[in-house]
Amino acid sequence: MTARTNPLSLPTVVLEPEELPKPLGYYGMEILRMMKNDYPDRYWKLLLSGTLMRTIYLREQELTELKLSLVQALEQKFPRPKTSSFLEVAAHMNILAEAADEVISRELRRPV
Repeated sequence: MTARTNPLSLPTVVLEPEELPKPLGYYGMEILRMMKNDYPDRYWKLLLSGTLMRTIYLREQELTELKLSLVQALEQKFPRPKTSSFLEVAAHMNILAEAADEVISRELRRPV
């Protein structure tokens, strides 16, 4: 990462090609929104230190892995129905995903 300064404005941060971020997913966008609104001091501290996006990506990855492990644990406790109906299996998995999302929504509110 390099920084260029313009005498009349703040430094412009230029990321190297390998540091260009991928687009944020749903959780990343929610984390970013929550940080801006609820924790502006932390948001600006991370932004000015150049670690905001890296921190958000890591937290997003952590939440995605948590959701996957929650769904797997729920699937062990409540196995898929033994049916050939795709719709019944999809409805069952959707219920498990919604249960995991409730836990994730509480985790999203936790400060980064």
